[in-house]
Amino acid sequence: MLIGYTRCSSADQVDGTTLQEQERMIRGVAMMRGVDQYDLVFYSDPAISGAISLAHRPQGAELVARLQKGDIIIAAKLDRLFRSANDALHVVEDLANKGVGIILADMGHTPVTENGASKLFFTMLAAFAEFERTRINERTQSGRDAKRQMKGCVGAVPYGFRKTGKRRESFLVDNTTEQKNIRTMRALKAQGMTYEQVATALAAEGIYNRAGRPFNRGQIFALVTRRQADEFSVRAA
Repeated sequence: MLIGYTRCSSADQVDGTTLQEQERMIRGVAMMRGVDQYDLVFYSDPAISGAISLAHRPQGAELVARLQKGDIIIAAKLDRLFRSANDALHVVEDLANKGVGIILADMGHTPVTENGASKLFFTMLAAFAEFERTRINERTQSGRDAKRQMKGCVGAVPYGFRKTGKRRESFLVDNTTEQKNIRTMRALKAQGMTYEQVATALAAEGIYNRAGRPFNRGQIFALVTRRQADEFSVRAA
């Protein structure tokens, strides 16, 4: 039996475009193998990260559980099925030992381990795919580091600050009210209060966290012991 598998990694790809294109490629492979495209069984994991192994994805787990000797899984590309080169090689070999083949539509319409040349090419492709993912991660981290050095805003806005500007031009400046609240916490703690007592005193004065609830011990501890603006990427307002 031919079994189609599609996956996309984020919610904004669930609009159909990405999954539909993968399905189109899979049906094309089925037709080339002389199988009626409408007899295909499909499994799909929308908005599921490729970092999760196939057997631990919602639909991927069902697919793996139903496989029988002679079945062939068809996916559009290598990274739709596997999380890394090692994962790809391990899964393909394990399934091959069970009599299950895997076809990657962008590589052709034959199983990737059907002959020596296919297996060699697949091994090289898997390694290059993992290398590219690693390079993308490195470039992303480099961009974040560079933005921090330029005092740009990276990630969530910490309590005591606010973000100004948009996207690459965004950066942090002091939030006057929240900075005042932090000074109050530190003053109360300096008086010998416990963190629980500081939380109670703040609530009595109507000072709450961003969620509109009383600060808890952990939040106050983090803010009282936190270094000042040099810990973050902060510019003068």
